[in-house]
Amino acid sequence: MTYPTVNGVPLDQIFDPYVSGTKAAITGYTVMIAGVATDLRDLFAPIYLGSSAAPTKYKVNNADLNTIFAAKGTAQYALSINGQTFTSSINITSGSGNATIGFRIVGGNQWQVYKINSASSATVLASGAVPANASTVKYTWGTYTIGIGQTDAGGSTSNGAATAQPVANSPAATYTTATNTSTSGSKDRQYPFTIDFYSAAGQNISHTSITLIGDTEGSI
Repeated sequence: MTYPTVNGVPLDQIFDPYVSGTKAAITGYTVMIAGVATDLRDLFAPIYLGSSAAPTKYKVNNADLNTIFAAKGTAQYALSINGQTFTSSINITSGSGNATIGFRIVGGNQWQVYKINSASSATVLASGAVPANASTVKYTWGTYTIGIGQTDAGGSTSNGAATAQPVANSPAATYTTATNTSTSGSKDRQYPFTIDFYSAAGQNISHTSITLIGDTEGSI
């Protein structure tokens, strides 16, 4: 395909490619792909995902394309779970138990949020494909809070990607509560958790923030 150029530079070298999410409005500028006229909105990331490039002098309703599409190297795509909360809980009717909540890469190309506790096997709560062109991933645990009416569930976190690690290595991160008892009452920890994917060039191409909760219920 042949892109329009700005001072000899093709537009695909000025704007980031479209991957997913809400597209920009129709521009009326098209590129032929397999014999089909394809609007630029289907090719480039919308501006809300990144920042502006220099003006191009291509305009749509008097707005330059640099106000419509994200500059090369600036677009960030959040995972579909962005802003969501996930909980692993165990109801301890006798004895003791703990709960684990985690995020992991599987097979180098899929991500999963999953839960497991001392009384059951792992359950996948959400999953999806690793972002296109992702080379490394980094996880960050924030400072936990305790839910209203709860006390501290104790326990600890693990982090296989505290610094950026190859996606191909399938790193994981987990929070596991302390081993609490059937008379411990209601306990939890609620952790902010962020996932950042980077390209081979080190560009942050995906930033996602979720909340992970481990909960033990021992109130008999």
